[in-house]
Amino acid sequence: MMNISTRFTGFSIVKGIVLAALLLFLSTITVNSVKAQDIHFSQFGNVPLQLNPALTGVFLGDTRFNGNYRAQWYDVPVTYRTAYFAVDKKWYLCEEKTRFIGGGLVFNHDWAGDGNLGTTQLGLNLAYTTRVAKKHYLSAGLQVAGYQRSFETDNLEFDEQFGSKGFDPSFANNENFFDQSIIYLDFSAGVNWHFQHPDQAKRTRWDLGVGLFHINTPQKSFWDDPTVELPARWAIHGLGLFQVGGKTDVVATLVGAFQGPHTEYLIGGAVKQHLNLNRTKELAVQLGLSYRFNAEGFGTGDALIPAIEVHHKAWTVGISYDINISDINIATNNFGGPEISVIHTLKKPDVDFCPTCPVYL
Repeated sequence: MMNISTRFTGFSIVKGIVLAALLLFLSTITVNSVKAQDIHFSQFGNVPLQLNPALTGVFLGDTRFNGNYRAQWYDVPVTYRTAYFAVDKKWYLCEEKTRFIGGGLVFNHDWAGDGNLGTTQLGLNLAYTTRVAKKHYLSAGLQVAGYQRSFETDNLEFDEQFGSKGFDPSFANNENFFDQSIIYLDFSAGVNWHFQHPDQAKRTRWDLGVGLFHINTPQKSFWDDPTVELPARWAIHGLGLFQVGGKTDVVATLVGAFQGPHTEYLIGGAVKQHLNLNRTKELAVQLGLSYRFNAEGFGTGDALIPAIEVHHKAWTVGISYDINISDINIATNNFGGPEISVIHTLKKPDVDFCPTCPVYL
């Protein structure tokens, strides 16, 4: 048993390094054209630690590596890129495996505009989960994160740099920027209700939760203005997988986010078809469509988002594309942008594996 555990730990670290290197490579190859936006994803269900701190450790397995890369709006002057990486793990508090602590690390980085406005987040998640009934688990989680925001002026143009012959970058811009980089702490929390049948043969499971982000409303001004704060953001979510046949599941997603005057909703559905359910040979394909809209109502849509996922053993790869249907489609020609997610889950070997034995989070 000692050797098995040691090999598992070493294997986990190697897998994590490989995934991190892959995501770093994806980010690096686009760095010359990278711009960005506030942290935002279409595949909400594939960035659980970003969706709600209480989802830390809430998965089938022991260690989970998760990466996401998003690009948006190639056809307008300000394009966006976002890279995400997270890892979380659980530690059981009793032999029955009905209570555990989940811990995780979250890294986000995005870029935006000619000023290369960038936001980098490094967060630590901690959650406690307990079984409150045979099929139900309750989780509460916290996140402490450090943020760094910065911008550059090399590619910006100012009135003072225009002369009789037009723009001349050698002219001084005569701007006095107080600070081009700031750092601040941020605190978030959440709760989640998880349903899961203890019988492995029954795949139905769902999560209902709410998260409160930026509890401390940190000051984010580059000019040391205390009135410029990051507003608190509420996020509600419902994520469900419902078994409707021997090899067929229906997936449903509902997310709502509320921050100051801004509101966003996303609803989605998918069909997941299992091609192989045999242990160590699992294979499934999932096809879905989501719809994102804002506070003005269901009819004021922002994007349609078709997506495909492939689930193979411990790996999940998802690809989606935002088809813009908002007023900005005059500039985007309906092209939003692609998003790719990669999830790898590790589970310690079961010495006495039994297909009908109970399964635990």
